[in-house]
Amino acid sequence: ALTEAETALNGEVNQATADKLFAALENAEKGLLSYGDDAALKALIAEVKALKADDYTKSTFDALAKAISHAETFVETKHLQSEIDDELNALTSAKTALIYVSALKTVIVEAEQKKAEDYTDLSFAGLKAALNNAKLIVKDENASKEDISAAKTALETAISKLKVKPVDSSIEDSSTDGGCKSSFAGTAMLSVLTAIAFAVIRKKNEQ
Repeated sequence: ALTEAETALNGEVNQATADKLFAALENAEKGLLSYGDDAALKALIAEVKALKADDYTKSTFDALAKAISHAETFVETKHLQSEIDDELNALTSAKTALIYVSALKTVIVEAEQKKAEDYTDLSFAGLKAALNNAKLIVKDENASKEDISAAKTALETAISKLKVKPVDSSIEDSSTDGGCKSSFAGTAMLSVLTAIAFAVIRKKNEQ
């Protein structure tokens, strides 16, 4: 390529030939430079591809997926170390930007298992409000880390503040009272009958 360029300098060349010579020189220059090591980039690609979309907000995971696709195409050819480092940094940034939402989803599942009939109306109303808000946050593709953290804390607090309904003892008390009254009435009746019996016996003895 260098010899061809020198020859061209000694004569007249058209633009097309000049462009070819320039490209040849550029490729020759790159050939003199050593290619970089992309092992770290390939390892990171494998790591982030194992992540699950459901664990993160849609917008941040979509950005990661785009970065993965670009990186996979990038490693198909050899590059200088500086270029590899730039690609590695881009993929690392996409990974770092991921917003984790799986923990909030776990608390939502726990809250959904609670039953209204088991708790006081006021405490369950608080849980329901926190649960509805948490579900909205999960559906928000652009929810921030702060949004998710706040929703998770609010829902956990609502769960911890649930108050179990007191046992309704009215039926049991009523049954007990009835039993006592019945027992008392029976005893009184027995006493009356006994008195009558003694009176009859006494009258017969007198006769």
